[in-house]
This record gives sequence, C-alpha cells and structure tokens, in this order.
Amino acid sequence: MTNPDTKNRLLKIIGGAVIVIVIAFVALFGVILGTAFKATAPLAESSKAFLADIEAGNYEMAYNETSESFQLEVTYEEFLAFVETTPVLTESNEISFNHRSISNNLGVVSGTISGADGTFPITIRLIQSPSGEQWEVSFISLDPADVPTSDDDFNNDDDFFSDEFTEF
Repeated sequence: MTNPDTKNRLLKIIGGAVIVIVIAFVALFGVILGTAFKATAPLAESSKAFLADIEAGNYEMAYNETSESFQLEVTYEEFLAFVETTPVLTESNEISFNHRSISNNLGVVSGTISGADGTFPITIRLIQSPSGEQWEVSFISLDPADVPTSDDDFNNDDDFFSDEFTEF
C-alpha cells in the first residue's frame, strides 16, 4: 500500500506541473498574438489616418495617401464624389479593424465603421510604397461582399490581394 502522504505529494507535483504547462502555453499564445498584432499595426494606423483625413475634410491629403494604381483608376473628382456621398466616411465616430493581414508588400484590414447613419463593414487594401516606408490605400469598400470571410481570404487568395482597383 502506498503512503497517503506520498500520494498527496505526488498529486501536488503533478498538479503543479500541469499549472506550469498551462501558464507556458498561455504565455506563448500571448507572445504570438502580440507579435502578429504589432506586425500588422502599420496597416491599421495608415487606414485610420486615411479615414481621419477624410473625416477632417482633408480630401486632397487622403487622396495623396492612395497608391499610384488607385490614382490611375480613380480621378480625384471621382474620389471626392464617393466620399461626399458616403456620410459614414465624413461623419464617422468609431472605426474598428478586427481582421488584418500582410502578404509581402500587400495588406488588408477589415472591420466596421460607425456613424450617425449606422454601422457598416469596411475593407481597405493597402500596398507598401516603393520606398517601403508607408502603406498606401489601393482599395476601399463598404460592400459586405468585399469583407474577407475566412483567414484563407486574407492569406491565400492572390485575387484578394491584387493591386487592381475595383469600383467603389
């Protein structure tokens, strides 16, 4: 027969080891999540700066934050018409990007934008500038059909990361 003290000590050792393993996994998960969040932060920052310029009425500045390919497809006048007919962009009070992804020099953020007229899905694709110092908007959409529906849409779909601009 085993001694009850030995049995209790063994259970305490096993319990302690399980707790240490769980803490290690939680810490590792936190480090991985934190690293991913930090790596994609410039996408969200550039997108929020772009939207803040629109909200502040700095339309030319916002247009200048778009990529060359965007500007080849969309004139400033077309951009201005889109912005002025989309009140949630000019009167937003909350922006949240709950999905972010980077693939080489292309990135995408997706989430919601809220204003007086409601909450809408928003997707912004970005391309790294030729200098590599900033992210430029190459696509913006409030169409729910443009919101990535899975991690595969963010990570593996070459068409989704295409730098081609599609109509607002």
